[in-house]
Amino acid sequence: MVSKQTIGFVILTVGVIAGWLGLRAFLIQAYPEINQPATQPAVVQPAAITTPALPASPPPLTTPGGPAANAPQQSPVAAPAAATTGMTSTALTPQSAAVAQGAKLGSAEAKDPKYAIEVNISPRGAGLNDVTVNEYKQPVTRMGVYTFQDRKLPDPEHTNPADASNVVTQLIDADASRSMSVLTAKINGQEINVGSAFWTLTASTPESATFTLPIAAGNMPVVELVRTYGLKPRTDAGAGYEVVTSLEVRNKSAAPATVELVMNGPATPPFEVERGPERQAVGGYLDREGLGIEVHPTMIESLTDKAPVTDMTHVSGSSQPVMWFGANGSYFNAFLRPETLDGKLGVPDYIEKVEAVLADASPNAHLRHMVTRFKTKPLTLAAGQSVTLPFKAYFGPKLRGVLDNNYYKALPFNYDHTLVITGGLCGFCTFQPVIRALVWLLRMFHGVTQDWGLSIIVLVLFVRLLLHPVTKRAQMNMMKMAKMSPEIERLKKKYGDDKEGLQQAMAQFYKENGATSILGCLPMLLQTPIWIALYASLQSTFELRQSPFLYGFTWIKDLAQPDHLIPFSTVNLFGWFPINGLNVLPFCLAVVFFLQQKLQPKPPASTPEQEQQQKMMQWMTLLFPAFLYNGPAGLNIYILASTTFGILENRHIRNQAKLKDEAIAAGKIEGAESYTPARVINRPTHTISGQAIAAEPKTGIMGALQKFNDRLKEAQKMADEMKRQQAKAKAKKK
Repeated sequence: MVSKQTIGFVILTVGVIAGWLGLRAFLIQAYPEINQPATQPAVVQPAAITTPALPASPPPLTTPGGPAANAPQQSPVAAPAAATTGMTSTALTPQSAAVAQGAKLGSAEAKDPKYAIEVNISPRGAGLNDVTVNEYKQPVTRMGVYTFQDRKLPDPEHTNPADASNVVTQLIDADASRSMSVLTAKINGQEINVGSAFWTLTASTPESATFTLPIAAGNMPVVELVRTYGLKPRTDAGAGYEVVTSLEVRNKSAAPATVELVMNGPATPPFEVERGPERQAVGGYLDREGLGIEVHPTMIESLTDKAPVTDMTHVSGSSQPVMWFGANGSYFNAFLRPETLDGKLGVPDYIEKVEAVLADASPNAHLRHMVTRFKTKPLTLAAGQSVTLPFKAYFGPKLRGVLDNNYYKALPFNYDHTLVITGGLCGFCTFQPVIRALVWLLRMFHGVTQDWGLSIIVLVLFVRLLLHPVTKRAQMNMMKMAKMSPEIERLKKKYGDDKEGLQQAMAQFYKENGATSILGCLPMLLQTPIWIALYASLQSTFELRQSPFLYGFTWIKDLAQPDHLIPFSTVNLFGWFPINGLNVLPFCLAVVFFLQQKLQPKPPASTPEQEQQQKMMQWMTLLFPAFLYNGPAGLNIYILASTTFGILENRHIRNQAKLKDEAIAAGKIEGAESYTPARVINRPTHTISGQAIAAEPKTGIMGALQKFNDRLKEAQKMADEMKRQQAKAKAKKK
C-alpha cells in the first residue's frame, strides 16, 4: 500500500508544480523577456524612429477588377507635418492622387498554376493590404486560402463581438501598421507624412505595378517618390514567393536635397496555434566570420504598452549588422531583404535603424500584432539626381522543399535557418543535424505510408530498433540489480544508520558484480536529444499542418494542432491553464505512462528516501500528460507510440532473460550473464570443458559502453583510495 507520507508528498509536489506553472504564466505576462532565447535584440523605448500621427483609414479602396461597391473616390490631401528648420522655407506637401486606385499582382485562385501568391497593393502609402498564398488553406477553423499581412479584418476565431476589449485588431494606427508602407519622408529637415497620402498608380500589369507621389513646395516640385512592385512566377528560383520591390527618390528641384525615409517592413502573420507563443519578429544577422547568417527572434509577447518597440539593428551586445528582417509564425514567413545599392553581395549601408513595433493593444499578449519598421540614413541628391533603394521580400510557407533550395539557403538569405528556430531552456540541446535527419526520415517514411501520422509511428519503431542494443543492456543491468535485493537487504542491516558506509558498500558490491546504475539512465539520455529535436520540429514542420491521422478516418484532422474530439470555447482552468477542447491522446498518455512505471524493473532502494522517490515517480508520470494536453497531436502520437513500444520491448527483454535463466537452472545451457548469488562475477563468463573463461571483448556500441563502465570503476577506485588516505591522515592527527 502507498504510505501516507508518499500521498502527502505527491499532493505537495502537485501543488508546487501547479503553483510554479501559475507563477510562470504570471511572470511571462509581466516580464515577457524571460521567455526569450539567450541572445536576442534588446528591447528599447521608441525614441529613434518616429512618425507623425496618421489619420484614420478611409473606406475600402478600389483595385482593378474590384467590386462595383468599391468605386473610385476622390482622396483628400494629407495634412503636412509642421515645417522644421532646413534648406526649404516653404512647407512641403505630398500631391495625392485624384483617384485612389490600388493594384493586384499574381493570383488568389486556389493552386494557381502560374502564380504562388497574390499581392494586394494599397494606394495609401503604397503599402500592402494583404498577401494571399493560394497553395494553402486557412487554419481548419476558417475558410478560404491562406491570407496574411492582412490588417483590415478582425480575427473570426478570437474575436467576441460582444466584448470590445477582445477585438484583436484594435489598431494603434491603421496606416502606420500597414505592411511595406512608406510612412514619412524628411526632406531638407521637413518631415512629411506620406503614409496616409494616396499614391498615383502609373503602370500596372499582372506581374508589376508602379506608384508615384510628387512632393512640392507650393507649385514647385521638390522630390518625387516612385514605388515599384514586381512578382515572379512559380518557375522562378524563388518558387513564386518573392516580391521584388524598390523605392526611387528623384530630386526634381534645382538645388541639392537631403532625404530620410521611414518605411514599414512585413507584419506578423495571423495567430494560428493554441499552445502558446508562436509569432515573433525575426532578424537575420551576418555572423562574425562573415560566412553565414545568424537568426535571432523576438517573441511578440515581449512587446508591451510600456516597451512597444524592439531594436533589431544589430545583435544585442555586438556589432553584427542586420541583413534581413521580418516576422513569422509556426508555418509562414514574411521577410524583407534590403539589397545593396551596387547590387553586390553585402550589408545594405543605407539602413540606419530597424525596429519591431507593437501594432495593436489586444489584452491577450499572444494575440497581438506587430510590424517591422526601418529608417534610412540621410540620402543627399544633387539637382536632378535620383537614387533607387532595392528590396526583395519573401511571403510564403516555412516549407523545407522551398527554403532548402539553392536560392533561399544561400547568402544573403539563409532562410532555411528559420525552419526550426530553437531557443528557451532546451535551445542548447536542440541539434539542427538531428532535426534535419528526423524530418528527412519522416518524409522518406511518408513516401511509403502516405500518412504523416503513420510516418511518425514508423519513425518511433526505427528509433527503438536503433537503440535496442543499448536498451537491452540497460534492462539486463536493471534486472541484475533487482536480483541483488537480498544482498542489499543484508548490507542495510549490517550498516544500519551509517548511510555513507552503506552507499560505499553498495557501490563496491555493484562494481564487483558488473552492475552500474548509469546504464539504467543511458537509454533516456540517448533518446532525450531525439525527443527534444522531434518536439522542436513538430512545432513547425509544415507538412504536418492540416494533415489528418490515418487517412482522415479518425477525429484527428490536423497533426499540428491538439486532437480535439469535442471542441468548445476556451476555458482557463485555475486562471492560467487554457483548454478549448476534449483531447483524447493526453489521457492515453497517462495510461501508458502509468503502465510503464508499474512494469519497469527498478533497482533496489538503498535508503528509505530512494524508496519514497520511486513511489513518487509512479504518480508523477501522471502529471506529464497535463503538460502535453495542448501539444500538437503529432507529438503526442510520437510519445504514445514510443512509450507503448517501450513497454512491449521491455517485456520481450524480460521474457528472454527469464527463459535463459530457466535454461541455465535446468542445465540446458552453460554460462551466465546475469547475477547469481552463488558466486561473484566480475565479468560475463562462459564454460568450455568445465573451465571458465572470460567472454570475448564487445565491439561497437556495447564495447564503448563496456569501456565507459570500466573507466567509471577505475575512477571510483581512485576516489575510494583517496577517501582512505584522508581518513588515515585524520587518524594520525588525532
